Amino acid sequence: MLRQILGSLLTFVGIMGTFVFWYEVIPLAPHFAEWDRNPENVLIMLAIWALVGGFSCLFMSRHIANWAMRVDLLPLDQVDADVARAEAVLKKTVTRLKLARAPQLGIYEQPEINAYIAGFSLKNSTLVLSRGAVQNLNEDELEILMGRELLHFKSGDLIGLAFMEGMIFAFTLYVARMLAFLMGTSLRQTEEEATSSDFAELFVTGGLILILTLPGAIVFWWFSRASALRADQRVAAVFGSAPYRALLARLPGGQPPRREIFSDAFKLQSRRYPAFLSWMTLQPDVSLRTKRLPV
Repeated sequence: MLRQILGSLLTFVGIMGTFVFWYEVIPLAPHFAEWDRNPENVLIMLAIWALVGGFSCLFMSRHIANWAMRVDLLPLDQVDADVARAEAVLKKTVTRLKLARAPQLGIYEQPEINAYIAGFSLKNSTLVLSRGAVQNLNEDELEILMGRELLHFKSGDLIGLAFMEGMIFAFTLYVARMLAFLMGTSLRQTEEEATSSDFAELFVTGGLILILTLPGAIVFWWFSRASALRADQRVAAVFGSAPYRALLARLPGGQPPRREIFSDAFKLQSRRYPAFLSWMTLQPDVSLRTKRLPV
């Protein structure tokens, strides 16, 4: 718990420190005097905005991620053999990990092998699997996949990540989407093709991170990558390094990069970048994660 609190605190301090930095460097003091504005009030307003973003993401991440990924939540209206199999494996995994509760199970219709879990507590969380994972993994592999997400959640890191991500998004996501719209691009992205708004939003978001939240964003980026490696170590300890290494080897594929609100940091495999930009991802590259596993 201390690790999550410290990470959230450092992210918050980094965001607030960005305002102080620009206030001193530009400098903004003469402008605030001209506008008859108290900089302390502005700093308090920014602090409240960051905290509101953090708590909003923490409590809404499950619902927004499921909406963005078009997740079908169980129980389904029709009989589905894949889902029935996934339910059976989930019960087995929860028993093996000695968890008091099981999360709600969901499926999103994509051929990739992937999974994520989002929510405030295990009782109020959703474990989401891709259709490709359910269809292409055997029961042992599926158990490892689910176990990895459950162990990651049990560590408490995902709660810290959700709060940190919300604070960053409060200053970047909403503004970036508004500016991307003003640039004359569509904000919608279909499963078949990525519109130009995707590039515009990434460009604007990157600029806003540099200007508004850079120190806090660096803390979040480091915490997310370190958290993924810690989760891998836990999985290897419970299920064995060799089986988990074999599962990780199946992750790279030709699926197009996709991004969903509030869950990119939580997925087993984060959205893909060109190899020379792999250091930017919120999840370490699969090859690095494989190397870090105990022999």
